[in-house]
Amino acid sequence: MTVEISVSNLKKEVFLPTIAAPYPENPNAPAEDFYSSTLESLLLECINEALTSLLGARSREAVYDNLERTRFLARNEIPKHLDVFFQVLEEILGKGSKVIGTAIAKKLYSKLDLEFANTPKLEFADHLQTIRSKLGELERTDPSTMNPKSI
Repeated sequence: MTVEISVSNLKKEVFLPTIAAPYPENPNAPAEDFYSSTLESLLLECINEALTSLLGARSREAVYDNLERTRFLARNEIPKHLDVFFQVLEEILGKGSKVIGTAIAKKLYSKLDLEFANTPKLEFADHLQTIRSKLGELERTDPSTMNPKSI
């Protein structure tokens, strides 16, 4: 979809990606909700990919099954309860959960076209906080720099 914006004598054509509203029942929902929802979807995708590439599809499903049986946490709710997700991973895999956290972070940085800096002492939550900060900075400085695939 293309929109023509006119300010005084200035006309600029702006490309707006056609994205289904995350909250069709509330089209006036704040943009933060939209970005948060989209980041959660992207995060879930990265979690799926990282678990599959490191553990395989069967083990990934076993992790999801364990989350549902022991913590009543559905797969689509993982991005909202990352602390529980990583706690279960640590119970199952021990220090291997850190490797999975790093793999998820790398995939998320890559999908958002951000540079990943591997700092051994950073936890996944630190990486996620950095990503949210960088996305917020991009949006505040120049919304047009936001990568359409990331929103």
